[in-house]
Amino acid sequence: VLMDLPDVPTGWNHFDIPVDARSTTVPAGWQFNRGDGTPGTDADWATFMHQIDLVAFGLWKPDFAYPSLGLWQLGIDNIHIGHDP
Repeated sequence: VLMDLPDVPTGWNHFDIPVDARSTTVPAGWQFNRGDGTPGTDADWATFMHQIDLVAFGLWKPDFAYPSLGLWQLGIDNIHIGHDP
């Protein structure tokens, strides 16, 4: 789980989220959970980064209930996963 966006930005916005696959620690400020919902450790992170089979993106925050008031106009477009040597 990455950054929290308390104020929804207007218009198109660009976000770069670097992830060092060789890191031995969970990135600062990230929430990393095991499949059962318990917090993951740095050791779990190192194992996780070497066993990724699927990447998914979602517009939600874990453990938060969103009311359905029909006010949301969120979207995501032009996702790019790249590799920097």
